[in-house]
Order: sequence, then structure tokens, then C-alpha cells
Amino acid sequence: ERDIIRIMINVGDKIVTIASEDEEGKPIDVEITTAELIIHELQHDAIMLDNLVYNSVFNEYVASIEKYQTVPDQKYFINHENIAICSLTVDLLSSPYNLSNWEQHEIFVTMEESILKKSIYNAIYFLKSRKLEIMIHDNQKRLKEDPPEEELMTLMQTQVQLLQAKKTLNALLGRILVK
Repeated sequence: ERDIIRIMINVGDKIVTIASEDEEGKPIDVEITTAELIIHELQHDAIMLDNLVYNSVFNEYVASIEKYQTVPDQKYFINHENIAICSLTVDLLSSPYNLSNWEQHEIFVTMEESILKKSIYNAIYFLKSRKLEIMIHDNQKRLKEDPPEEELMTLMQTQVQLLQAKKTLNALLGRILVK
């Protein structure tokens, strides 16, 4: 969740190009802001942020884009009336590392902005993976409670679907499951 909000605050207004389809189903490229992409991905799967401050920031992005069709900038959150949001913003904008003079030693560091789309999707997939882990755990608990047979079948089907989704997300993240 923190990484999602960090990306939104740091580069929420940056434009990325994503593959989509037009009304006829033909592939097209669409330019969209980072914040809009993250919002779309999380809302599409009905994912809520558990941390109240992160959720507040996320909801402010949603409201601003829906109401004004603009992505709020960093100054908006730095000067926010909620001190927790101000503090979070300053923390997320401050980098504890300085990458100066690396090039003179022929060490070239990839900056996040150059791999922005990959960073966005990795953060989204990781959050979705964590949410799936919770859903799988909760479903397993309900299976162990000896439910009635009709509910048992539904829970087992749900478990299979959740495990398949987990496998798909882990593949997208480049993870290999041993189990």
C-alpha cells in the first residue's frame, strides 16, 4: 500500500502508454496518468487500502480526478489540512539516498522514472498478491469450520479460483512457487 501511494505522490501526473482496445475490439495505445492507471487497476478488482492514511490519499486522488479531471500535485498533499497526510507526503518525497557521481565510475543506475510502467504494475501486482493471500487464508479457515455440503463446494471452487489467481499474479511478478 505504501509503495502504491509513494508512486502516486511522486509520479502520479506522469503519462504512461498502455495497451487497450477500441469499441470494435481493435488494439490501441492509450495515454493515461500514473494515478489514473493505479486507480483503474485497484477499483477494477475492488481493492481497498487498509491503512487509513493511505486510503485517504487514494480517495483524494479519485475525487480530484472524478470532479476536476486533474491529478492533485505534491504541493496539495504537502499543504494538506490533515497533518498525517502532510507528514506522509514529506516522508515519501524525501529520498534517503543520493546517487551522485556514479556515472564517472561507469556505474549506470536505472532510475524508477525510466522503468515507470514496470514499477507501477509491480506495485499493483504485489498489493493484489497480498490481498489474495488474505483471501486464501480466510477461505481456508472457513473450509476447516466444517461447513454444510453446498457451502463446502462453493468454498472449494473459490479456493481453486483464488489459487489460480495467485499463480497468475506470481508469474507476472516473476515469482516461482514451489508448493
